Amino acid sequence: MVSLLEVRTFLESSFFAKAAAVSIIVIASIIGAHFIANFADAFMKKSGLKAWLQKRGIKNPAGIVEYSIRYLIYVIAFILALFRLGIFTPVIALAVIAIGTLAAFIAYFEVRNRFVDLLAWPVIKKLGLAQGDLVKISDFDGKISSVGIFDLRLETKSGVIILPNRLVAKSKLIKLPKRV
Repeated sequence: MVSLLEVRTFLESSFFAKAAAVSIIVIASIIGAHFIANFADAFMKKSGLKAWLQKRGIKNPAGIVEYSIRYLIYVIAFILALFRLGIFTPVIALAVIAIGTLAAFIAYFEVRNRFVDLLAWPVIKKLGLAQGDLVKISDFDGKISSVGIFDLRLETKSGVIILPNRLVAKSKLIKLPKRV
């Protein structure tokens, strides 16, 4: 049989206090991430930003923002939990820094390409390209199915080709006469 003294000793132990703090961190991060992500989604809908981005080729902008916020909060909570448990050793710190650096490089290259695509969009708009136009872009010819802020979709005989705006702006482009 377990005595009250043993229960009290267990409850007052540093392990139990650390485990309770970690549990609170995890629960608070899950609840907080849920509410913050839902707030971001509602803000994007009410401000019209979601519809504006969808019109310009981003299929699920709210989902991208929601998942980014959730996972950022989860990673921060995981690091805080490791700190609280006293497990966050220099080896884990180096691993987190290495993974963070790798993620930063990946994000940099993706954002850089998207930014260049965004800058090329006004050039494509100035060319007067619109949905339904028949064009020849480099070696591809077909009908434009959509012109987004990041890419142009071209329906060819072999299927739909998605061309980033930066490539369209640099390529030889010929508008073909409409077929009758």
